[in-house]
Amino acid sequence: MGSSGINAEYMGSSGINAEYMGSSGINAEYMGSSGINAEYMGMNHLFKKEPTVFTKSAGGIMGWMRSTARTCRHIFCSACANQIAASTSKVCPLCRCGFEGLLPVPDIQADPRGWFNCVDFDGDGNLSQKEVMDALKGYFPVDPNALTRHIERNWRQWDADGNGLVNVKEFEARMLPFLRDTVRSLSRLMEYDNIPCWRDVPRDWFDFWDYDKNGSLNRSELVRALSKTLPRHSPEEVANILGALWCIFDPDGDGGIDTGEFLKENGLHEMLVANLR
Repeated sequence: MGSSGINAEYMGSSGINAEYMGSSGINAEYMGSSGINAEYMGMNHLFKKEPTVFTKSAGGIMGWMRSTARTCRHIFCSACANQIAASTSKVCPLCRCGFEGLLPVPDIQADPRGWFNCVDFDGDGNLSQKEVMDALKGYFPVDPNALTRHIERNWRQWDADGNGLVNVKEFEARMLPFLRDTVRSLSRLMEYDNIPCWRDVPRDWFDFWDYDKNGSLNRSELVRALSKTLPRHSPEEVANILGALWCIFDPDGDGGIDTGEFLKENGLHEMLVANLR
């Protein structure tokens, strides 16, 4: 790979190769409930980094704005979204959907109705459990499994009419207080200013990025970790490399890299040490 960084042998300038991701959408390994979804690749708490979605013209027919609709469910930090938008091919690096513009997700404290409309992906005026989980799993740096259980456990309380959806009135009266309390609590959490050195204390580095503390890093956690560790390389490039080499780093094929696989001979850590100067 050399001192210049990640060798072009592992990535093309066109972004994530369809060989690894497929035109049909993101691999299920990226989207499972075992970890924070890979679409959320802002390297600090996303709710503090202007979460941003990709948009397209809706012809005034659908979408929460009269002429604009989201192209996919994925949410990025503003910096990542602008980096992707500046590339020659305006496509989401995870699902390959094309997009035309960017839209910051409104602040839930200042503009809760705008936040509701943005998270309402299908524009039907209601929030489904899927839409809420899609947003919150990456929006908040918490255990995604615990968050899923919390949403499922409280959904009936928020869904007053029992139709399986939360409308605007139900959201403002029932769900919004929980979300606002969560944001206030998370605002007191640490920023990622003291990431352990991956060279000197690799096990500490591994544990730092193991968000759900299950002893394994899935692809989403690794995309985030390596993008932060290798700032000269975009999340798209990192995802491309992981897609190409995943079977080498995850030989048992369980969808995650545990500490043994990370630290073993010819494992991910050894590859990083050998190729990054």
